Amino acid sequence: MGESTLSAGRRRATSAVAAGSLLGITLVAYWFAVLTPFGQSVDAAAFGAIAPLQLTIGGAAAVVRQVGIVVLLGMVGVLWVRAIVRRRFDAVVRAFLGLGFAAIVGSALKDLLPRPLLGDYGYLYNTFPSGHAAASAAALGCVAVLAPPGRAKAPVIAVAGFLALTVTSASLTSFAHRPSDLLGGACFGAGIVALAWFGRSTPFARAPLLGVVGALALLVALGMVVVPAFGDGLSAAVVGIAGWYALGGIPVIAVLGVVPAGALEADRRASATSEPVSAARGD
Repeated sequence: MGESTLSAGRRRATSAVAAGSLLGITLVAYWFAVLTPFGQSVDAAAFGAIAPLQLTIGGAAAVVRQVGIVVLLGMVGVLWVRAIVRRRFDAVVRAFLGLGFAAIVGSALKDLLPRPLLGDYGYLYNTFPSGHAAASAAALGCVAVLAPPGRAKAPVIAVAGFLALTVTSASLTSFAHRPSDLLGGACFGAGIVALAWFGRSTPFARAPLLGVVGALALLVALGMVVVPAFGDGLSAAVVGIAGWYALGGIPVIAVLGVVPAGALEADRRASATSEPVSAARGD
């Protein structure tokens, strides 16, 4: 019992430090690169430096970006199924929660976070954080936890890492995102996955059927993100409430899911009456 308690304590401490550090970097990146004139100018200069690449490989990078994230999420899906077969329900639920939050809340933040006009520094609307970078980093974290032990573990993680890096780099070379968006998105995604491992043993782990059903419900919630009218808000609320229960009633989990849901709905209702932005936003 002592060893188990010690092990759980170490896991929670490591998770808390990692999540706090990564989410802290996300906040600092947003403050510096989005809210300060100097930060916006530095970000724009770095963005402009890769313009020649965009002219030569931008089209191919856009395709790689979309295909790469699908392949990476497919890897996570295979490992999820393997974990369910091996009855690793606790890990399955935590992985779903981490990836779900990173993808959904990260996407919602792009619509919710303000970007003040502090100079002529590229896109006038907010693109922070990158949803692709957040999902890629979260997926890499899930692969690292769910990968089979033994000799196969390192190669599997290496492939996932390569895919995550490729997707993130392609978001830059295709001009979908600024450099700060990628840093913020990657740290946000990794931080949320670390936070998912902070809670104690989930109730789902003691109820296998509920664990599988809950995981599938979270997949449905993720799918709702494609419904323009209410997808982000509803799916964020579902994941928030499920996460609050699954991770032992940690209030911050519910807040992370439910608050963006309501705010995003209000934002969309307001924007529906105004002129839509003509340029396509990066995700």
